[in-house]
Amino acid sequence: MIRFFKSLQSATLFMIPVIVFLLWAQAFFSHSFIVRETGMPVQKMLMDMVTALPVFMQVLLAIALISLEAIYLSIIVNRHEVLYKNSYLPALMYGLLMSLAWPLIQFHPVIFTNLVLLLTLDKIFSLFKNESPASPLFNGAFLISLASLTYFPAIILFILFLMALAILRRFNFREWTIAFIGFFLPYFFLSVYFFWTDQLITGWKTILVNFIPTTSRFGFSIGKPLLALLIMLGILFLISINRLRRNFYKNVIRTRTNQQIMLWYFILAAVSCLLLKIIPLYHMMLLSIPLAVFFSYYFLAEKRRPLLSELILWFTIGLIIWNHV
Repeated sequence: MIRFFKSLQSATLFMIPVIVFLLWAQAFFSHSFIVRETGMPVQKMLMDMVTALPVFMQVLLAIALISLEAIYLSIIVNRHEVLYKNSYLPALMYGLLMSLAWPLIQFHPVIFTNLVLLLTLDKIFSLFKNESPASPLFNGAFLISLASLTYFPAIILFILFLMALAILRRFNFREWTIAFIGFFLPYFFLSVYFFWTDQLITGWKTILVNFIPTTSRFGFSIGKPLLALLIMLGILFLISINRLRRNFYKNVIRTRTNQQIMLWYFILAAVSCLLLKIIPLYHMMLLSIPLAVFFSYYFLAEKRRPLLSELILWFTIGLIIWNHV
């Protein structure tokens, strides 16, 4: 199957919506498709708009957004040379990761958040040897702030933005100032709105009460199919990281730098669960972007044992189907 995708790269783009549609088709029969668990302002506005649509339109919108994100991820990876060669495998991996199990077949806020974070990632990578960085700096920081107003744990990725700025560019006080202004601007506008509506204290209290917990706990149970799938994904992640480590210095500087940023993306997205009192299963989808890149790297770089990589892929797909049965 890997050889098939390598030889027919363009066909992958057309297959992604089909794969996502097949995995999300059961959502047409779901009675609780919309997730509304947090009090973030932008999320509430977006979910109100989605709720107003018929159920079949809600499902089609989710499928369209995930397919768009998958294709856009591959475009970003290829444009900024995150992998050592162009490939549309990240689109396939992302589509599968966003459709892992039946409990994830819901319209959750991470679907919107990941789209904003992909736009941010595009801005981050464009900072490499950029002679006019002001625009991507402001826009990237602004987008992360907007993502956090949709799903609050995404706020921790502002640390990623600052780390990427430190890695990609020499220290420049003006550039760092632009980044902080871009990040705090949406929160300033939100505070002004709260002030106008006479809820400056209560509005922020409502947001902070839902987050910044003293303890965190999982809000879902892990059955045997999901446990087996998570173990498989963990093994695949370790194999992928080991493969990347072995080939790291064979890549050009730009590729190595972008891969470092993706690794920090994964770490910070995993740590972001500490910002939640109750960790929902869909929170795992924040990891789908870096995981899709790492998994794609393994399948592209595994040349000595192609049969093993194909068996791993098919076994993973089998576990995903098991979680949908």
